[in-house]
Amino acid sequence: LGAAEGAGRGAAVVTTGLRSAASLLATAAAWELIAWWIDSPVLPPCSAVIAALAAMIRTGELFGDVASSVATLLTGFSLAVAVGVPAGAAMGSSHTLARVLSPYLGAGLASPMLIYVPVLLTIGGTSRGTQVATVFLYSVFALTACTLAGVRGVNPSLIEMSRAFGATRQQTFWRVAWPAARPMMLTGLRLGVALAIKGMINGEMLVASTGIGAMIRQHGGRFEPEKVLALLLVVVAVALVATSTLRSTERRVVAMA
Repeated sequence: LGAAEGAGRGAAVVTTGLRSAASLLATAAAWELIAWWIDSPVLPPCSAVIAALAAMIRTGELFGDVASSVATLLTGFSLAVAVGVPAGAAMGSSHTLARVLSPYLGAGLASPMLIYVPVLLTIGGTSRGTQVATVFLYSVFALTACTLAGVRGVNPSLIEMSRAFGATRQQTFWRVAWPAARPMMLTGLRLGVALAIKGMINGEMLVASTGIGAMIRQHGGRFEPEKVLALLLVVVAVALVATSTLRSTERRVVAMA
């Protein structure tokens, strides 16, 4: 039975991969045809963009900046998880704390994060810390809100039942509320990493001299649309890898629960 289930999962993965590949090929073909039909300098054909990407890989121009961006992303997002998840859990467990912090959470969710970048630039200059702080701000509020919603959304009857059996408040949280909140928390992680990637690019375009965002700014200023679109493909690839990693982690967590 286990072998059959494994084979079924493997077949499903292969089928999903083939469908994704077919979709990407269809998009590339449509892009190529539309670009040749429009014949505009601002929309180069897909083949020209792929050639520009290959040239940047061949010359080594790309690797250092991608590594810099990924390091910024991992550091900022890890800090956002370390702060946002405990903060959301604490707010979900304490009505008093929730009343105190909810205005700040609401303001963070409603405000466009881009307006904070000049403030961070004034404080930290063009340092790596400013870029990390930008990624952190972009993602921490979504992580906090989703964790809060997950803890608050636990079935009250489960809480009452655990207390009826003599569980302490801490035991109720860790053995009942926290496992029930994990699906919403994992949703927050997927949303948070998407926002973190936006923060990485926006921060680098405004304040950094290295990274994918800085390269987009430089090549855009020189009006090199092939390289700009090639870099956008790199950003998409980073986003797909990040979300795929989180989905894989989510499946393992759900299987262990």
